Amino acid sequence: HKTGTDDEVAQEAIIETEQFFKALGVATHISDYTSDFADTAATIRQRFEERNWTGLGERQSLTPADAEQIVLNAY
Repeated sequence: HKTGTDDEVAQEAIIETEQFFKALGVATHISDYTSDFADTAATIRQRFEERNWTGLGERQSLTPADAEQIVLNAY
């Protein structure tokens, strides 16, 4: 069991997950797969909004803008 704030525990889990996939030889960023990713985040947000997917996730608290930011962080 990890200790720390929720944000600290989450950040550590992200780091460990990325290290795991890299150890398997799996790239972990969109830019590792393509150089044509500049509009990906905006496109995903737009599609979510078009489909009225406004409450995403287990608690339906993630917005299309949140999804866009997550994808931006994955570049």
